[in-house]
Amino acid sequence: MRPLRVSAPSLLHSLPMIPLVLAAVLLLPQQVPLGPALSPAARDSAVTESRQAIMDVGKGVADFRTAHDALRRAVFNSSDAVVVQQMQAMRRSCQDLTEVARVAPARLCRRCFGANAQRAVDAYRAILPTVAQVGTRCSTRMDQDLRAKEPAATLRRGIWAFTRDAVDGLAPYEARLLGVRRAFNLVQAVPR
Repeated sequence: MRPLRVSAPSLLHSLPMIPLVLAAVLLLPQQVPLGPALSPAARDSAVTESRQAIMDVGKGVADFRTAHDALRRAVFNSSDAVVVQQMQAMRRSCQDLTEVARVAPARLCRRCFGANAQRAVDAYRAILPTVAQVGTRCSTRMDQDLRAKEPAATLRRGIWAFTRDAVDGLAPYEARLLGVRRAFNLVQAVPR
């Protein structure tokens, strides 16, 4: 097999065309094939599954917050044994949050809703890996603290940082969830 040979004059002759071709490709309207339209029954099923996925993540976040509140109460008001018990419950809640946030994106329909609602659902889908990371960091932190020589004392020293990470980590999720709730007319848009 002979190697392809390109002469220098022919290569130089085609160089001015490259930017022109790139500009033409970028300026032409891009058509993204959506595939066949969903049947009404398939669409209804996909919408129901999407809504259930959103509710499942919401329940995971609510359980995470409940476990976090119980842990904080124990840290400030209870014995070391109760703190360790709440740390174990928090770790389970963190693991559950990680799992539900990892599974949910595949359950969210990509073309079932109107334009505004679909944008909100897509933005919500995009934030779910961050929610899974919050769960993973939390679970890792609980594992480390539970392996410490004095688990309750270790957590007591770091409870403020742990709380800040949990609250700050879920703030983007809350904003995207609010967008979904507005898109589905579940809350009123706040006038500016």
